[in-house]
Amino acid sequence: MADEKDRFGETMKLVERAKEDIYFAEHDRELIEKLRAQLRKVDKQESKLQCPKCPGALETYSFQDSF
Repeated sequence: MADEKDRFGETMKLVERAKEDIYFAEHDRELIEKLRAQLRKVDKQESKLQCPKCPGALETYSFQDSF
């Protein structure tokens, strides 16, 4: 009987871990989407800038809202 309680407790621990993994995976997806949106903004701005020395386009990068 005590053995069955241990198995149930182990199952509950596994369920809790799975729910935690699902929560953090969703949170990571949201953060990645925000970063992709920021990258799209930078890409749109980049197409407007031309190099003053050559006919090429300038490349700009933003790292964690730093200037």
